[in-house]
Amino acid sequence: MKNPSVPVWKPMPFLRVLPPFTGGILLQHYFELSEQFILFAFLLSICLYITSSLFAEYLRFRFPLIKSLPLLTTVLLAGMFTRIVHEETSNKNHISHQPETAQGYLVKLTSDPEQKRKTYKAEATIQYYIRERKNLEAGTGKILLYFKEKPELKTDDQLLVYASLEPIAHTGNPGNFNYRDYLNSQGIYRQAFLDQTQFKRISESRQRGLLYSLACFRLYLLQQIKTYIPDRSSYGLAEALLIGYKNDLDPTVTAAYSNTGTMHVIAISGLHLGILYAILEMLTNLIRSKKWNRWLRPIFILTGLWIFSWLAGANPSVLRSAVMFSGFVLAKALNRNSPSPNTLCAAAFLLFCYEPNWIFDTGCQLSFAAVAGIQWTWKPLYTYYAPRNYWLDQLWKMTSVTLAAQVFTLPLCLYYFHQFPTYFLITNLVAVPLSSLLLIGILILCIATPLPWACVKIGWLLNYGIAFMNQFVTWMDQLPGATIQPIMIDYWGMCFLFGLMTSTCAVFLYRSKGWCLSAIVFATIFAFHSASISFLFSQQHKLVVANNRKLHLFLIEGDRAVVWAQEDSGYYYHQNMKQMLQHFRVKDTVFLPVSDSGNFYIPAIKTAFFSGDFRKTIKPDPSFEIETLVLGKATEKQVAALLETYRPKQLIVLNSNNLEKTRRIEALSKKININCWLMVDKGAFEKRL
Repeated sequence: MKNPSVPVWKPMPFLRVLPPFTGGILLQHYFELSEQFILFAFLLSICLYITSSLFAEYLRFRFPLIKSLPLLTTVLLAGMFTRIVHEETSNKNHISHQPETAQGYLVKLTSDPEQKRKTYKAEATIQYYIRERKNLEAGTGKILLYFKEKPELKTDDQLLVYASLEPIAHTGNPGNFNYRDYLNSQGIYRQAFLDQTQFKRISESRQRGLLYSLACFRLYLLQQIKTYIPDRSSYGLAEALLIGYKNDLDPTVTAAYSNTGTMHVIAISGLHLGILYAILEMLTNLIRSKKWNRWLRPIFILTGLWIFSWLAGANPSVLRSAVMFSGFVLAKALNRNSPSPNTLCAAAFLLFCYEPNWIFDTGCQLSFAAVAGIQWTWKPLYTYYAPRNYWLDQLWKMTSVTLAAQVFTLPLCLYYFHQFPTYFLITNLVAVPLSSLLLIGILILCIATPLPWACVKIGWLLNYGIAFMNQFVTWMDQLPGATIQPIMIDYWGMCFLFGLMTSTCAVFLYRSKGWCLSAIVFATIFAFHSASISFLFSQQHKLVVANNRKLHLFLIEGDRAVVWAQEDSGYYYHQNMKQMLQHFRVKDTVFLPVSDSGNFYIPAIKTAFFSGDFRKTIKPDPSFEIETLVLGKATEKQVAALLETYRPKQLIVLNSNNLEKTRRIEALSKKININCWLMVDKGAFEKRL
């Protein structure tokens, strides 16, 4: 009798554990179940698992899932517990639960002040709230501090802050990136803008440990790169290539890399750690003693990989690569062979145990998706064509890796960025090997710092090499049809496209009728979903007020829109507004400029906008019917007169007023039972007409 084949997941324990664990994290994130319920379910699943183990032989063939289900449920509940443990907002002393009544705060800097366009930004953690009579109350939570002038501060300095901590403003518009949600996912809920009189350093950092040494070494590397690579756009890219420092990157160059699908070149990932791993392995091959080589080799390689990971900022994509390479090194040292998918799932499991919020990080998702696609489809794709010429073979190997990485990253890229780089394959075939050579050159530059004359020559070569790569990528970006955009798909469209891509690849890999049927089903569902979404947008009739300090009011009907804006006509083409119009599938737009003090009324939808003293332009008339009132900059007396005169059903307050005045306007509208929409809290306003 022929033994049944072993399922593919049997030798891969982390492949079985990861789905329920991540499912538990997502379940707790969206539904926020109580700790008591999770604990009860956890104990119940353990009891069921023990009971099923006692009757394993009897239940093995009759009910094969009876033993695995309690175990998978336990893992799912463990994921929910992990989410709860890392949720700082559950602490009653967290800054998100505190009223804005503290007289001051004792904080500790967790990063060096970083120069922005007009300010210097630093992250800090709350240690104490300063209450009345200078009483201290323990506090927790991360905040952002913005300094008007460059402060002489560094990581781990303790500060007394005498300023109100403001909530992070809701910056989201439909189709735009929401900075507040991003910061909240990083555990940051408050911010403060400080001048020299609003903070005082009370203790200076005395840290002299490993992390302090790495921070100093990081600054030293940045200084060396700027010294020997003179051009700003070149040394900005060199800093990003070596340690992921992006503050000096030229925005136009960054946009070109993003549009051509080569952004991964300047984002520290597996490519960079792979090069470092190859260099470290080559150095360890110089050790001839087999006895010492067995133990010194993995220690030396692991130390180099993890030091580089911390220098590069220890972001999720870097740590993913570090964990995977660590697994390969340890498996090789122990003469064990761990399947690559199991190592990838182990890396995801460990990272999500450390920080569950990374599951929502776009870079983390793209990193894991790219590696999963390469592991699954690269080798079969590579074996389809076997050139005899060595260089042609290397070219095909790079091509197949680039194509394999697109299997799972394509749906994510379309969902997040709404564009597809047409010439990504050609650009990557040049940029990837060239960036690898440049990275090796930058490493040599940093090693050769004791020899200034050599550094000057190496820096000169690197300057021209980086300039050439930047010019090539920019030229590719300027070619006709370089980017197909906008490609608008929603969350479910992304999921259906994932299923279609997976099924299509499986058809070519396994030649299975089942996968062929699956591909047809997903293609049909995706086409029907896209068509239905397009139809719904073609029938839309909406009033939208964008979340800006100035007025941007959209009256949308089908694929046409009329825009009233308090800016010059060029602002309409601003990236955020462009993305917003793309989100609503708007093709034809009429722009109507509005002055800063201009007031207007739209009779068809009974909507008015007021800014300043409305009596100068419109006489108070109770018969003048207003359902929706958009409020710009105005005094409280003016607002009270407006509300008392017109009694609108909906009040929308723009961000042009400060936070304290906005709160008072909200309280005033509640007293007379008028719905108030604060953009600082809720973002853009949408209303179906």
